[in-house]
Amino acid sequence: MADVLSQLLGIDITEVSLYLYLILLVVVAVYIAESKKLTYSIGAFAIYGIVIGLIFIALGSPLLAAIQVLVFSGTISILMLAIISLGRGEEIVET
Repeated sequence: MADVLSQLLGIDITEVSLYLYLILLVVVAVYIAESKKLTYSIGAFAIYGIVIGLIFIALGSPLLAAIQVLVFSGTISILMLAIISLGRGEEIVET
């Protein structure tokens, strides 16, 4: 189906998916920076790592994508433990 669509429209589906992933990456990065709750930022950070893994899969490197997701899952768990123990999930108060 992808071959038929690419022949009809003259575009590469892989290229379109990469652009969509990059747009999603920018949106998630902005949300990480602007979020007031630390737990929401960490959740968005997990989504960020998964999208980077999807980009690696789209580029044809599934091993690198698996390593990326494994490293990010360890990072997310450590960050969540730090937030629970140090910040207790409190909101950032602007003065």
